Amino acid sequence: MLNLLLIDKIILPFIVVLPVLIATAYFTLAERKVLASVQRRIGPTTTGMWGVLQPIADGVKLLTKENLVPSNANKII
Repeated sequence: MLNLLLIDKIILPFIVVLPVLIATAYFTLAERKVLASVQRRIGPTTTGMWGVLQPIADGVKLLTKENLVPSNANKII
């Protein structure tokens, strides 16, 4: 019973969501490459061969960003 619950509630959604997230990251990379070529500039090529590791670098940067809130800011907003 516990094994079935684990598969239904945790593993199956993870199997569905993970490929969507990866595809979105690489579609974003493709979009950035196309926009760079339209604007006649290099685009994302610094991480890995042809910029393939750029979505991973972007994800790590997003997850490690520090959330700064000024001390006089209205925190409710």
